Amino acid sequence: MKIREIPTGKRMLHALIFSPDQKTLVCGGDNNEVHCYEVQTGKRLRTLKGHRESVRHLLFTAGGKKLASLDTRGAVLQWDLSDGSSTELNKPDRKMRGPFYLAPRDRLMCWSAWQGGMRLTPLSDKRASRTFTDPGADLKRFAYNRARNQIAVVIGDAEIHLWSVSSPPRLLRKIPSSGFKISCVTFDQSGRWLLLGQSNSRARILDLDQEHSVHITAPARSYNPNFFPEHNLAVGYSRQSKSLVVWDMRDGRARGELKTQFRGASALALLDHPGERLRLITRGKNGTVCIWDLEKFQLLKTFSGHQRDISDAHVTSSPRYFATTDSTLTAIIWDVEKGKEARRYQFADNTMLASARSAPLLLIGSRGKDVTKPTQLLLFNLETGEETLIRELSRLSRFIALTPDGKRVLYQEDASGVTVHDIATGKKKVLALSVADTPSAISHDGKCLAFADSR
Repeated sequence: MKIREIPTGKRMLHALIFSPDQKTLVCGGDNNEVHCYEVQTGKRLRTLKGHRESVRHLLFTAGGKKLASLDTRGAVLQWDLSDGSSTELNKPDRKMRGPFYLAPRDRLMCWSAWQGGMRLTPLSDKRASRTFTDPGADLKRFAYNRARNQIAVVIGDAEIHLWSVSSPPRLLRKIPSSGFKISCVTFDQSGRWLLLGQSNSRARILDLDQEHSVHITAPARSYNPNFFPEHNLAVGYSRQSKSLVVWDMRDGRARGELKTQFRGASALALLDHPGERLRLITRGKNGTVCIWDLEKFQLLKTFSGHQRDISDAHVTSSPRYFATTDSTLTAIIWDVEKGKEARRYQFADNTMLASARSAPLLLIGSRGKDVTKPTQLLLFNLETGEETLIRELSRLSRFIALTPDGKRVLYQEDASGVTVHDIATGKKKVLALSVADTPSAISHDGKCLAFADSR
């Protein structure tokens, strides 16, 4: 079914991208220009001129406020969408072919061909380029693992090489072929699972921690997967059936389908409390949140309240409440029993949420509506409604976390280290870090903290 036709001229288009709020369509092509269109009406909003050759790659940065574009001359321009002004980020280099990626700390990275291999260049600092001299590497089939700062490169259409994006780059392992040509490669959000699409219309899921893999019987290009290893489940959207398919990661078989009829649907989190049915939280249409019964594969409830698409969901030990955030910096705590929102937070700057798996606690970090005020770390008890101010920070925290038992708060105020704050006693200690270390995850027992080396 055709929804809308947007005339873009007679020249060929090479790059199309939707804005994070899904309201604007941006395209670039052989007319050397970048055009912005309103999705709802098809009206052209702005034409960005500055490239001398065909535009090939586009990427939104700064939460959708800026746009990066790359042309065949190898020139990268960054556009401020509020006024249409541009900044040239590099000296044009025809070896720079894209695509773009956002590395830790939101650094804009770009790929280029380089002496039989590939080069990854942070456009803010050319001296920090990484060169991957891997013969046979395919610029069209590779994936960047943002969570672990790694890349997976397809070699000769079949073999995968896993690299650490460190300085210098380091080859971590070689993943042998399963006998079929690899059509696409991608990582899940946690960075632990690698998904390989194969020419036999099956997909291979590889656990990078335990070197275990399974095959699932659906075309890999038809879904955006999420993985829940604690329950051996993989969930992804199928364009063929217009539903979310739930797979068993142990044998690759489909357990059932969730009839969403929404192409942008994706799994966000599991509600897996003792004595309760296993339920799945998914992203719905027009900012809605859906809860599904994973035993009967039925829709239980739909929550409405967000103005934009959901970006994340957080669950705690409380089976009654969970929280979601969206791209407008809105966080909502939902009451599952009543089927409506229990509390809403509207922020003016980057919002960070963290939850405790074994306690009904949510940690929220943001400046609130007044950007002149310091960042507040608020601890919210979902069962009692009690709100506690943990600390005010002079700047936005780069990382926040709660230990699973909810007894300690972790936050990073600057590059010097991560502060561990005991909620009961108020005592603090600092875990010293190098400048290149980026905190990424806390272990299930709350005793270990994982870091990504962003060098």
